[in-house]
Amino acid sequence: PGGDIVVTARKREERLIDVPVAVSALSRETINRYGITDVKAITQNVPTLFISPVPTGSGSSVNIRGLGSLGADVGVPNEVVFNIDGIPVNRGRVIGLGLLDTQRIEVLKGPQSLFFGRNSPAGVVSIISQDPGNEFGGYARASYEFASVRPSIEGAVDLPLGTDFSVRLAGKVTDQRGYIRNTAV
Repeated sequence: PGGDIVVTARKREERLIDVPVAVSALSRETINRYGITDVKAITQNVPTLFISPVPTGSGSSVNIRGLGSLGADVGVPNEVVFNIDGIPVNRGRVIGLGLLDTQRIEVLKGPQSLFFGRNSPAGVVSIISQDPGNEFGGYARASYEFASVRPSIEGAVDLPLGTDFSVRLAGKVTDQRGYIRNTAV
């Protein structure tokens, strides 16, 4: 049916209602509507997910439902694993990752080591990029943030190179002049 939310919590596409896991899913439309452009911005739309940088600069503190690690020690892996297009990352430096051309984000709450193969007692944040399409197409989007004087242009294009092979090119250009203007003479 057209209104179903499809997730890959058990490594196959299923309707969200059929998955026996607590999942918060953000679709491409939701990501674009709320301007989620980096990993930290996911927390604004997912209850019980907390991501914050660590003052030492060595990573981040990531918690789901209050479970997680402080992230201040680079030798200790996080209890929350980031799964980026099937590649598990359990270090806090992923907090600096920008999101571009993202199809969906799934936050799976609770232990997920059965399907994701890593030690993830608190949960998994799964980020799935948009796959190339079978037809020529794409999108372009421009935005401007007035507070930080930051124009941005983003776009992607699908290039079918045969019946079974397609390529997707995506990019983003941003110019930020900073938050502070020095008006001293």
